[in-house]
Amino acid sequence: MLEEVCRLKVVSHYNKPKKVHTNKVVSQDYICTKEDKDIIEKIKSQPLKKVLVHINGAFLTRELLECLFHKTAHMDGDVISAYINLIRAEEHLRNRKGGKVFLENTFISSILKRDGDIDVEQINTKQDTIQKRVDNYLKHDMIFSPINIKMSHWYLAVVNAQEREIHVLDSLSGAMHREDLKKILIGLQRQISIVAGLKELKNHMWKDLQVAEWTIIEKITRPMQTDGYITSSLTD
Repeated sequence: MLEEVCRLKVVSHYNKPKKVHTNKVVSQDYICTKEDKDIIEKIKSQPLKKVLVHINGAFLTRELLECLFHKTAHMDGDVISAYINLIRAEEHLRNRKGGKVFLENTFISSILKRDGDIDVEQINTKQDTIQKRVDNYLKHDMIFSPINIKMSHWYLAVVNAQEREIHVLDSLSGAMHREDLKKILIGLQRQISIVAGLKELKNHMWKDLQVAEWTIIEKITRPMQTDGYITSSLTD
């Protein structure tokens, strides 16, 4: 029954993320309709360990979806990654005012952070994986990377290759430190350097590959919230 309801939802009324050809997202896009609420209640009735969502390798159980039902719950990274996969499927949401966007998921963001926090010799240098990742990045003008601070707060970092800047979209403004971001940038720099040592990097979109040296700019100067809960920086 759940599968039938969800299929109907996707075909007839699905509008999250924005399905029309505009990257302007408004709050009305996320107001629950009666159909939405019926599906939510159906999901709540399912066993906790049952897999209810499968999107491009992202599997979500009923238990993982629990965070969506509570305003004060910490947003699980797997849930965010599943939503990122939905955004990736919409071409108009991958093309922003500043150019073409690569939407990174929470898992790879955590890998970049790890690689910026360990000795270079410890980095997994499996060539095909790192080369594919770096090649994908260099084909885009921007990378959107979700960053988690100690399981308490998410914010978005935008690696802007055209401006040679890192733009921070954090609803808490500058209230949080940026050590996690700095580690991600170091990890990204290390992976780019590894690939550059294997082949010549040319015909790409980036003006400068020394990403760890780029200026970090806080784009939100006033706090939009006083708690640590997630906001909609990915789609705004």
